[in-house]
Amino acid sequence: DLGRTFDSWGRISYTGVTTDKNMFGYLLFAFGLFFAASLLSGRSSHDGDGHPDRPARTDRITCLLMLAIIGWLIPIANSKTATVALALGIAVVLAVQLATVRRHFWSYAVPTVVLVMVVEELFSVKSAILEASDRDATFTGRTGLWEMVLHEPINPLLGEGYGSFWLGERLERFWAMYPTSPPIQAHNGYIEIYLNLGLVGVVLIAGV
Repeated sequence: DLGRTFDSWGRISYTGVTTDKNMFGYLLFAFGLFFAASLLSGRSSHDGDGHPDRPARTDRITCLLMLAIIGWLIPIANSKTATVALALGIAVVLAVQLATVRRHFWSYAVPTVVLVMVVEELFSVKSAILEASDRDATFTGRTGLWEMVLHEPINPLLGEGYGSFWLGERLERFWAMYPTSPPIQAHNGYIEIYLNLGLVGVVLIAGV
């Protein structure tokens, strides 16, 4: 009864110390990125005289041990978002270890973003990645929900107010549309912020 849950169909999900498998995945992502960055950055300890010393062996062993545990738990959590995010995060950390990338970061970042956008438009890489991750292109029907909530009449600048979108008649209406899995959020952080706080909220979170 610890560390796992069952859905309405009896399927098991492993949650670890969190409340659901996605939060378990996010936890593994955060710690995985931290320990990977700590290992790759090669932080130096200092001796008693303040001179730089080689990274402590115990620190490296700890990072490797934690990464091994995270590598074991990621497939168990079965959170594809966390898995892909961790892989991309580690790739970025690896890239910035190169001196030339650090010196010319934007020279690499901007062309990379443009290249990814062009490749996606030409070859629909996102669909291939989703299928390889055992997920459908609609994100289990969420894209339909996103389209519907974005057509709701709200104040585009300020939204409906903090925590106010999923209330009252609107909530009842959406629950009637999705009786088997009634939504209480948009399942998309940026859209959820827009619905509640409008463009002001989106700009603030983008700034952060």
